[in-house]
Amino acid sequence: MSSREQTALLAAGAGLYYLEARRARARVERVALFHDVGKMHEALLDITHDDRALSAEERQQIATHPQLGADVVAPLSRFYPDLGAGILAHHERWDGTGYPRGLRGTAIPLAARIVAVADTFDAITHNRRYDMARSTPDAVQVIAAERGGQFDPDIADVFLSSDVQLRVCAAMRPLPLPEASLQAPAVAGVQRGARRRLSLARCA
Repeated sequence: MSSREQTALLAAGAGLYYLEARRARARVERVALFHDVGKMHEALLDITHDDRALSAEERQQIATHPQLGADVVAPLSRFYPDLGAGILAHHERWDGTGYPRGLRGTAIPLAARIVAVADTFDAITHNRRYDMARSTPDAVQVIAAERGGQFDPDIADVFLSSDVQLRVCAAMRPLPLPEASLQAPAVAGVQRGARRRLSLARCA
C-alpha cells in the first residue's frame, strides 16, 4: 500500500467526504503524491541514490527537501494554493520540534499532519536503504508512542482506529520474494503462499 493510499484512508477516516470535505480530501491526496518531490532536486539526487550511510552534512542537505519541493510546485499555486504549504510542512511536528519552520499544533496544515502519519507508517513497513521492513504492529507502536509528540493526536487516533487498521492490513503489499515467473511451477506456488503468509504476518 502506497503512502498516498494510506493518506487517502486517513482522510476518509477523518471525515473528509462530501462537497467541501471532498475537496479537502483531494488537497490532502495531492500533498501525499508530491510531498517528497524535493528529493528529486539535482542537488540531492546523488545523496538519495547512494547506499552509503548519510553524513551529518548530507542529512542537513536532505532536510532542505521540503523547501525545494515547495519551490518546485510554486508555479501551480494558482490552481492548488495549498499544495506548497503542505509539502513545506510535512516534516513539522505537533510539539513544535520539526523542520523547516518549527510549526506547532494546528499551525501545521491539516494535509501535512495527515501525510506525516501515513509517511511514517510507509517508512517503517517497507524496506529502506538502512533498515529492513518491520511489521504493522511495530509501526502502530511507533505512531501511538508519538501521539501528541510528532503527530496530531486526533489524526493518530484515526490511524490507530480498528476500522482504518483493518483496511490498511487488507491492502498491504506482500514482502518481495524472487520472481516466481522464472521458477518451476512448484517453486512458484510455494513462493505465492509465502508471500501471502508474509503479508498476513506483517499485520499480525
